[in-house]
Amino acid sequence: MVKIERFIKYKIVFIFMGNKTINEMVADILAAGLIRKIHVDEHLAQLKNPFDILDYLARIQTFINFGLKGTGIVSIETGVDSYLSGLQQQAIDAARQIAERDTLTGLYKRDTIDHLISRGGVPDERRTQKDSDAIMMFDIDRFKRINDAWGHVTGDTVILAVAEILQENLRESTIVRYGGEEFYVRLCQTDRYGGKVAAERARNAVKDMAVEYAAKHLERMNLPVPKEMIKKAVTLSVGIADEKPGELPYQAIDRADKALYAAKKCGRDLVALDGHNPLGDMPYHRRIFVLVGGGI
Repeated sequence: MVKIERFIKYKIVFIFMGNKTINEMVADILAAGLIRKIHVDEHLAQLKNPFDILDYLARIQTFINFGLKGTGIVSIETGVDSYLSGLQQQAIDAARQIAERDTLTGLYKRDTIDHLISRGGVPDERRTQKDSDAIMMFDIDRFKRINDAWGHVTGDTVILAVAEILQENLRESTIVRYGGEEFYVRLCQTDRYGGKVAAERARNAVKDMAVEYAAKHLERMNLPVPKEMIKKAVTLSVGIADEKPGELPYQAIDRADKALYAAKKCGRDLVALDGHNPLGDMPYHRRIFVLVGGGI
């Protein structure tokens, strides 16, 4: 007869994996002759990677699903089965989070954008014909020069710095690392003019602080901060378009990308709106500079 025991919930803390392999952890459960929640918790405390956690939990679950006969286990705690299922769902959620996120910045990856687009807007029943979302494409200006001059590690710290500053200044938005140095941002229920206000705030913040943020990351890695880098500012070009109800999402992305190209063509370090010539917003001296060849 299966022995029934009460169990107490424990908080799971994920730390780095110890010396034991997953096979050895399962063997410990078998050797104990009892699947107990406390044993599972103790072994989980040696695992950090959610994929390792899923592997371990699946093996324990297998012993329960196929019965205890021949496993060496003589009893099982009440509630362990449902408890393991709960832990598995937590690990699945954590694994999905890792799969969706960019390793360097922690932002969503480019390949998750279809899913984000499908869920990112305001629910249809809450939308009106006047509702629209601002789609913004941010690009780090002359990023190849940064890599060429100071190396790819420094370039990575610049990308990370920009990502951090965008998150700080665009809190009510979805931010995706769209390409190497390009970022997609979606502001819900905000038209392109409201998006321009937010984008200008973010652009100025990057210009003011990105070098400082990047330098701190280099120092944490015990790497030298290039002297020439301190004297320069990291700038962004931005293109913005409205995504309106009924429009296919990538149509708005395409128009935002074309506006980004216009910002690049007009000298960079600029926010450009879809359907609007950015030259009209420039001071006269800068407009002349662009017209005589200071653009891309």
